[in-house]
Amino acid sequence: MTFNKHPWWGTIEYNEWQESVIPETYRRPQIAYPDLEEIKTRAPAAVTIGQEVEQPGMYIDQSLKAYLNQKRGGHYDGSGPFEWGYGPYIYPSQMLRLFFKDVGDRIWEWAHETPSEQGCGSHWHFRPNDDRVRMFVSHRVEYWTIAMNTINEMLPILLPFLIHGIRAFQDVPRSSAGRWASPRYRRWSERSVAEVLANPYFSHHEYKIYEFNGASYGGKPLTIEIRLAETHPIIAAAGQRILSYILNHYFKKLEQSIAGGARPDISPKFTEEGKRQAKKLYNDVVYTRHDLWNKMENYGPVIFQPGRGPTYLFTKRFLKNEYRTFYELFAYTVYEQLALYPEKERNKDWFWRVLWLLYNKGVPAEEKLNLWDAYTHEGDDFQWETAPAYTDRLPKPEEMLS
Repeated sequence: MTFNKHPWWGTIEYNEWQESVIPETYRRPQIAYPDLEEIKTRAPAAVTIGQEVEQPGMYIDQSLKAYLNQKRGGHYDGSGPFEWGYGPYIYPSQMLRLFFKDVGDRIWEWAHETPSEQGCGSHWHFRPNDDRVRMFVSHRVEYWTIAMNTINEMLPILLPFLIHGIRAFQDVPRSSAGRWASPRYRRWSERSVAEVLANPYFSHHEYKIYEFNGASYGGKPLTIEIRLAETHPIIAAAGQRILSYILNHYFKKLEQSIAGGARPDISPKFTEEGKRQAKKLYNDVVYTRHDLWNKMENYGPVIFQPGRGPTYLFTKRFLKNEYRTFYELFAYTVYEQLALYPEKERNKDWFWRVLWLLYNKGVPAEEKLNLWDAYTHEGDDFQWETAPAYTDRLPKPEEMLS
């Protein structure tokens, strides 16, 4: 049996859902799992990712709109803007390449809402990669639980990839964000996640910053959706790549614990003080619409429980469980990725350019057509409006803190 084809998630075979049904008991069969070396060398990517792109239909060239209707499932679904989708992909760059190929030279100034104030953006959809999960298929619930709890704790450092901004040097979401992407802070138990996975027709919408997105709409598979996502696809894709790296880190911890026989706590987790600061950040940014960068620089300390911080995501240099502010945690995370580029390769590709913009507290809303040029411009002389030019020196995170 095959479900209907969905515009961005493709055709879904029913037996994939049969695999996801969780038995009432938590007893697991004895399976010959991969050893540690096989995990290190053969593990597939952590997640599959897509984007649901929404823009005012009047802004889009009519020939492009007709093409998107035919090839990308373009439509109006009642929420207001014209929307179309991409995915699932292993790498965000795959989606981005297709998006820019579709648009070509028919670009427009990105909008985070329609003239009638209906929300637009690039909603993130992701799920643990089925090929990865099949390595330890009886631990499917743990993969999804780790994904939900990781996004719950790490969403504060992803906010710069989500918020487009509305006026000069004020990186704030649109006024109605609290109605369709309200703040949430919730730790998920394996049992609560298992209940969702066991229901192939799950369709409950809570309209939170992040939530499960059910399978009943057009036959698409269950995903985790990040709804507070107003930015251009190039900004969103950079954040999706960071998220994929973070989840890969915690999935490896799970797999190594299974193969090695240990069962440590797996997924980042704040202390009570860290939790309190995260809630304040969400509420101030989404509801009272204070400047994101100001709040990220002022809210802290950000304290993880012992051994539960996002250690060595890319390198092994930063092994901290406590950061002074959310911006410090964000800066260290981004700096690690920027620093991995050889000097001669910096400022030459879209990912480095987006990270440089946000590392310097830039505002996507003020960049206008630069958001398109950041992908297509060749050479190392690309320049943002709201971030300094790169001059062959990468400032360390300590220098970026106020």
